[in-house]
Amino acid sequence: MLALASCVIVGLLLLSASVYIDVSWKGYPLFASIGYHLCVIAVVIGALAILAAAMVSRMLTSPLTQLTAAAQALARGNFDQRVAVRGSDEVGQMAVAFNSMAEDLQRSEQQRRQALADIAHELRNPLSPITTALAVLRRGRLMTVTCPILRPGRLPRFP
Repeated sequence: MLALASCVIVGLLLLSASVYIDVSWKGYPLFASIGYHLCVIAVVIGALAILAAAMVSRMLTSPLTQLTAAAQALARGNFDQRVAVRGSDEVGQMAVAFNSMAEDLQRSEQQRRQALADIAHELRNPLSPITTALAVLRRGRLMTVTCPILRPGRLPRFP
């Protein structure tokens, strides 16, 4: 194909369907060994890159793995579980929030247990004089009843 500008040939473009480049390096052993060494170096660099990527990914996911284990322990009822905070990035903020949540849950559990113990104590206390008064009344002995539930006129009737 010819390129014409004002009837002057300025260039020539040759198109070819196939191109052949001889890379056999016959007669040039130095170049042949360089090609082999370049391939070996490329494989070694690739392996080192994969190793470095694995180490970096483990370093980045380690806090998340610890957070997952702590959340599972918290779900099983271990409210003493806490996570080490390593920085102020998103994962560090999540660790701070997790520790705050675990502390709130631990405090709530302690309050629940204390309330349950108080309720059980309050229920046992008035039942003792009532059962004593009922036992005395069953035997037929009359005594002064000081329990407000068993005031005269409100005594239970036994068959």
